[in-house]
Amino acid sequence: GDHVYGWLRNGVDGPSKFLFLVAVWWIWRVRNQLCMENEVVSYFTLRMRIDNFAQRLKTCFLQKNISPTTRMVRWNAQGGNGMILNVDGSSIGIPGVSGFGGLIRNSNGGWIQGFARNIGISNILHAELLAMYYGLVLADHPNIKDLLTRDWRVRVVHTLREGNACADYLAKIGAGNPEAYSTITILQME
Repeated sequence: GDHVYGWLRNGVDGPSKFLFLVAVWWIWRVRNQLCMENEVVSYFTLRMRIDNFAQRLKTCFLQKNISPTTRMVRWNAQGGNGMILNVDGSSIGIPGVSGFGGLIRNSNGGWIQGFARNIGISNILHAELLAMYYGLVLADHPNIKDLLTRDWRVRVVHTLREGNACADYLAKIGAGNPEAYSTITILQME
């Protein structure tokens, strides 16, 4: 008992711990294949499996000297001027209760108009596409025509959730909103 425990302890704590653990595991597996399925695995195949698996474990578990970098994520106009449409879809499940939301901002980030809608049971792609569609429909509003009358340079840009927090929040409101469609207007103070 103590001899086996010491042998295992030395193998696990030693410099070749990954090789040791993988070798014990693969030898046990090959022994079970021989006893239960009468299947013989060659020494070469066993050695290759042990070496490959040990290398994979080293790659996964050995810590690299990578220090995490912090980056600030916030909404930005992506170099645009005039009006900017931000949208997001939300689906709780595949398919699941879904909705979308979005807002139109000026190039300084000021809120112009927002919207949210519940679409019932659907999927995320449907919610995202409807968000774009209803954003463009909202842009046809008399106070927002600036978005549609310009020479368009359309760019679809993925933004992290933190940089699109307002649209993400509105999409979640849309998914949980029993009303069919809601627009949200905030009066801008001059």
